[in-house]
Amino acid sequence: MGCYDGAEVCELIGVYLLTRITEFMGIYRDDGLLLIKNANGPKVERIRKRLYRTFSEEGLKITMSKPLDSVDFLDVTLKIDGTFKPFRKENNITQYVNKQSNHPPLVLDNIPKMINKRIIGI
Repeated sequence: MGCYDGAEVCELIGVYLLTRITEFMGIYRDDGLLLIKNANGPKVERIRKRLYRTFSEEGLKITMSKPLDSVDFLDVTLKIDGTFKPFRKENNITQYVNKQSNHPPLVLDNIPKMINKRIIGI
């Protein structure tokens, strides 16, 4: 699954794309989230077209959904009113990185801490 520095390359590309987008947008690896406040239909459509064009110019594809009041992003459900709660897909099976994998040593060394933090947060 990926190369040793694949996550870092993904982050760099994400930061570069963020410099080309003026709206409030966040990217984590290959997941992005865009917040558009007080937007009517035509404004949302203009932003959608510009995002498609920006990604297309870089040889990338993007998928977007219609405006929502809440969204499941990574492992959190975010609501437009500022509230949030943990999110897990219905049939999600928790898997951890194999100690023999080619992940960076820092990731491997922190697996026990990450598991502990996740258990405490349940």
